[in-house]
Amino acid sequence: MGRIRLPKGQTPDDTAAGQRIQATATLHNREMNRTERKYADHLRERLMIGEIRWWEYEAWKFRLADNTYYTPDFIVVTNDMRIEAHEVKAYWPGRDGKLGKTGWTDDARVKIKVAAEEHPVRFIAVTLMPDQQWHIEQFQKDTEETPALETESRQQELRQIADALHMPDGMVNVDGIVRAIAELDAAAHTTSRGM
Repeated sequence: MGRIRLPKGQTPDDTAAGQRIQATATLHNREMNRTERKYADHLRERLMIGEIRWWEYEAWKFRLADNTYYTPDFIVVTNDMRIEAHEVKAYWPGRDGKLGKTGWTDDARVKIKVAAEEHPVRFIAVTLMPDQQWHIEQFQKDTEETPALETESRQQELRQIADALHMPDGMVNVDGIVRAIAELDAAAHTTSRGM
């Protein structure tokens, strides 16, 4: 639900008197825009055919600095238990035959780059192109990427952990998954150094 906050000293009755009112809209529980709804449908399909394990709209907020936060459109848990933050952007067609561009503001691009540097999550921007295909752009740390799951037994172990972390109401304890993955990665890293 949104609400309108009137500047100090103005009342709704001012409009009846012909005065112009300036209001600030505050949105709560933001709803998906058309492109985000299409991407949610795409994620539902991927979930149904087993390409991903879980997704949620605006599930996490990342702290970037004092009073600066970034909320990606979707959090996705892949089958290999990686956590991804997906940002959905519209495609803005060009005028008079010129090429269009992705609907990025400078602020949004900087935030996703900072978030990718600061947090151990894969950040992905997706854009619905005019041909109705999803264009993907990945943002990650300049250092090496999180190591991929290398063995089938490790993948099976992670799936068992994920199954154990499901909550009774069908939700997934994503924080628990992150902790379990970090513990397994630390154990694997320690083991590989000892060889």
